[in-house]
Amino acid sequence: MSIQLRKQKVTLYIFLMTLVIFSNYAVYTFPVLESIPKSAVLGSLFDFLVVCPLLTYFFILRKRYSLKYMVPVIFAGYVVAKLVIPHHYLAPYSFIPYLFIAGELAFVALELFILYKLIVKLPTIIRTFSSMKSEWPYVSVRLQAAVGKHVGVNPLIHALTSEVTMFYYAFLSWRARPSQSCYPTFTFHKKTSVIAMNIMIIHAILIETIGFHYLLSEWNHIVSWVLLILNIYTVLFFIGEIQAIRKCPFIISDKKMIMQVGLTKCLILPIEKIKNMDYYEESSKLSKQEEKMLFDATVSDLFKQPPQFEITLKEPVTAYYLFGKRKQVNKVWVTVDEPESFLQVLKPKG
Repeated sequence: MSIQLRKQKVTLYIFLMTLVIFSNYAVYTFPVLESIPKSAVLGSLFDFLVVCPLLTYFFILRKRYSLKYMVPVIFAGYVVAKLVIPHHYLAPYSFIPYLFIAGELAFVALELFILYKLIVKLPTIIRTFSSMKSEWPYVSVRLQAAVGKHVGVNPLIHALTSEVTMFYYAFLSWRARPSQSCYPTFTFHKKTSVIAMNIMIIHAILIETIGFHYLLSEWNHIVSWVLLILNIYTVLFFIGEIQAIRKCPFIISDKKMIMQVGLTKCLILPIEKIKNMDYYEESSKLSKQEEKMLFDATVSDLFKQPPQFEITLKEPVTAYYLFGKRKQVNKVWVTVDEPESFLQVLKPKG
């Protein structure tokens, strides 16, 4: 998606969210009605618990993030509802927080069941995981392959292994050396500001966490602790992202090129599938269909630069994204720290 189109979507999202919130706020603030009917309160709850989360899904989460993020989004909608709707109107609906708790417990129970299946087969998974080290140097790819072989493949398995990978890079990767390989490897972050940008985001989240936790604890302890846990999880994700970017350079073997971009995306590209590879030439904007079939193997940057290379494939290849999302791609954009060496190694193979 182009930057301009993304800005338009964000602008429209902000406008619609503001419209929903302000219209509901007006109902309870301005003396238009002598008494607020019960249907108006139900309508407001529907707006905050259904309409706003759906807007967030279609404008922000869809095709980019896991559905599990809908839980905090709906919870945030309930928090806004409590701020907008006077307390005495919400009193008959005091059971709503318990529905969130029940839903979350059901999800946790399902994850625990899957975790139980993993623990039962853990010795076999560990042996397979260790035996795949030479074939799959990256922890995330190797873990997905080992677990998938013995437990099966489904979205929850992918979500669970993605979280395990995140915690590995956040806590256990500091003394580990970058993925070792007898094949050429290429880093892709040293000439960008992606590490600095992620550190800035962590810094901002920590400052926001301290301030908001103090303010919200004066109003509602449960909300303040929920947001604190979510912010801690977000900080761990960005720490894991930094480590995954540092520890996982692109690898080009005789038969495949492995490109893991942080925690968020990965492409295992068979060399035989490469149709053409050359320097990127900025041309007309990609169509929506072309964007859907594109794997952008570049990192986010404060000053976004065009990719260095464009690789066209003979046929679509599956790319993997965070929490098990996948899509078919037929074009790859790549940026590396040593572009000339990268071109010399890959182009003869293609």
